[in-house]
Order: sequence, then C-alpha cells, then structure tokens
Amino acid sequence: MLHPARLGVSLFLAGVLAACSSDRSSHTTIRAEAQDSVSTTITVTAHDYSFQAPKEIPAGATEFHLVNKGQELHQAQLIKLEEGKTLEDLAKAMKPHGPPPPWVKFM
Repeated sequence: MLHPARLGVSLFLAGVLAACSSDRSSHTTIRAEAQDSVSTTITVTAHDYSFQAPKEIPAGATEFHLVNKGQELHQAQLIKLEEGKTLEDLAKAMKPHGPPPPWVKFM
C-alpha cells in the first residue's frame, strides 16, 4: 500500500531520488546538474507524515536537499509524467494501490 505522504511527495517532485537518515540534523543532496551550469537549490523539509516544499520549481539544473525534521526515516522520489498527463491523472491512477501507470517515469 502506498503511504499518503509518499504519494504526496511523488506528486510534487519530478526527476531524481533523494533520501535522508533518521538523524534529525542530517540531510542528503542529490545533484541533477551539468558540471558547467548554474543550478537552483530546492529544500524539501520532511516532517512525520508531511512535507514542505515550494509549489513550483524553475526549469533547468536543480539541486535538491531533503531535510528530515521528523522522528521517522523519510525519502523523496522524483518522477516525470509523460506529456499530457497531470498530477490529477496520477492521483486517480494510484487510488487502487497498484503499481504506477506506465506513463510515470522514475528518474
């Protein structure tokens, strides 16, 4: 069964995998940038059963920081939806608690 918090963060993000340890002060960074480009830095803060993140992310190279402010282990997964698909389509497709549809690409 897909936990609602995991579904929520999957709906939010679209591109790389980031994870953090259960140590409350630690964070892990995954870089999704070319060596010679300037990147945007996005911080996602994980609390037990919720996440805080910006509503929009500008196009281009992006560095993600996932910071754990909860007691539980947290992770975030970035996905890409095929053209023409929306977050509403994803939420509807995930209601039966089965595997993700083929138009969801894990990055």
